[in-house]
Amino acid sequence: MAKILLTPTFLVLSILLIFITFSQATPPTFDWVQQEYLKAHNDLRSSVGVPPLEWDEKLAAYAYDWAVQRKEDCNYRQHSTGPYGENIFWQLYAETPATGIVKKWFDEKKKFDEVNNVCKCKPEKEGCECGHYLNIVWKTTTKVGCSGNVYCKNQKGAYVVCSYDPIGNYKGLNPLNPGNNSTSS
Repeated sequence: MAKILLTPTFLVLSILLIFITFSQATPPTFDWVQQEYLKAHNDLRSSVGVPPLEWDEKLAAYAYDWAVQRKEDCNYRQHSTGPYGENIFWQLYAETPATGIVKKWFDEKKKFDEVNNVCKCKPEKEGCECGHYLNIVWKTTTKVGCSGNVYCKNQKGAYVVCSYDPIGNYKGLNPLNPGNNSTSS
């Protein structure tokens, strides 16, 4: 039987291989951070009288995959154009918790004209938009999945994506009752 020599080089290479294996990007599991995203969404949906969302692993994996694809440029203005509703958040450092991110999106409510079901910002632009709010509160949306923080290359920041299904956010429709084109009050 041959003896395996545990040389320093062998040990270093083994540790490096283990590190690389476990540090590879993997979609998020439904851990406490993901639970925080779901709770934040549902607390805010409840405040406007729409039913809670369910967590969906497929949506979380989709959101995560898109965030990983954006790691090079960290362009939060570039959406996936996939089959789901989508909110994207970027920050230089990962200082904003999940609840704060979802609340920032929800705060766009101030810019939404609930009488005419349109965004007051014309045209919508960075700092004056409503789509994130609408994705959160769209009544017929039933599922959400979020990427959690994905760190961009070259210290360009942290990127978060949440995906929504079924897609909503149709212009001119009442988000709290999309089947009824009248006011939301």
